[in-house]
Amino acid sequence: MRPPLHIFCDLEGVLVPEMWPHVAARLGIPALAATTREHPDYAGLVAARIATLRAHGITLAALCGAVADVTPYDGAVAFVAALRRHGPVTLVTDSFDPMNTVLIAAFEVDHVLCHRFVRDDRGYIGHCAYWNGLAGKQLCLAGIDGDTMAIGDAFNDLPLLRAATYSVLFRPSSETRRAGQNLPVATTYADAINAFANQRRARYSLSGKF
Repeated sequence: MRPPLHIFCDLEGVLVPEMWPHVAARLGIPALAATTREHPDYAGLVAARIATLRAHGITLAALCGAVADVTPYDGAVAFVAALRRHGPVTLVTDSFDPMNTVLIAAFEVDHVLCHRFVRDDRGYIGHCAYWNGLAGKQLCLAGIDGDTMAIGDAFNDLPLLRAATYSVLFRPSSETRRAGQNLPVATTYADAINAFANQRRARYSLSGKF
């Protein structure tokens, strides 16, 4: 008998567009467009974003308003539903509550692991509360009994993808793809499902569908 399957899915770049390029365009602040698809130093990237927002007088409420019209990719909700038929799905994302609240609500998932922006008394982002202390997304696998499956797209997803039983790198940048080396790559949700199915069949010498 195969062990139970626990599924971990990134949010930005996999299920929804990257929020920060959208914020940069909406607010007219190009410096906010950088993401972890290009920059592995996540802590430095977040600190630079907060400093830039404060320098331009952008409050946390205004930041949330700038992403209010971002919607999931076509097929993303159905993709999560398809994954959930095989086991509990956890969204594990380096995005921040409350910036991500509306987008996360679009998906039916079992758990959410994300960071949180804490507002100061002037309405700006005062500091960040990190669910994993910035020790890596792979911490979500701690204590899991059974096989694990992970899908992500960026540098910050690589430790999780390497630690999971089955992994797919989804539409990565060229920099992330090079850093991901031999990780399977998918460009569509159907490709991702097939990649997971092939890995699981190979592990258990199975035939048939995922």
